Amino acid sequence: MEFSYLIVTHNRTDDLNKTLSVLKQTIDLKIEEVLVYIDACPETEILKKNSNG
Repeated sequence: MEFSYLIVTHNRTDDLNKTLSVLKQTIDLKIEEVLVYIDACPETEILKKNSNG
């Protein structure tokens, strides 16, 4: 990886969803990665289950 994005969130499901949507459209996953730290939030756990990692 040449570049990593680290996103830390707590109870900000809408913001996280928007951010991930934009990143998905703009980054090259061959050379970039997105790491998300979810701080034990029930709503963001749903996003975690729906992600590819």
